[in-house]
Amino acid sequence: APEYKPVVLQALEEAAGRLPIRVMGDVAWAALRLDATHIRVVLIDPGYLDPARRQAVIRFQHVVPVEIRDALGGASSLPVRTDGLAVTVPMGTLRIIDVAIENPTLSE
Repeated sequence: APEYKPVVLQALEEAAGRLPIRVMGDVAWAALRLDATHIRVVLIDPGYLDPARRQAVIRFQHVVPVEIRDALGGASSLPVRTDGLAVTVPMGTLRIIDVAIENPTLSE
């Protein structure tokens, strides 16, 4: 029902605020915890009918990054910034970003 839409959107926004990492932009994404100090972020161009280079920003909400690497780009290091990381997802493909974190507060 249209009256319930704001309630659902508010609940989703509150739940997203509890995530360790959040991605903004026109990309499909998933964050996977590899171990206590590593998170892998998979970014995908969702444009099946309209593939394009997509811009995304990875936000670190409850973790502090100490190293960020592009897993598919020869494991090259990316700049570490605690406020977020802007990346480009190539047209029609994906990008995998590995984030090493300090003082993990993620529950087991």
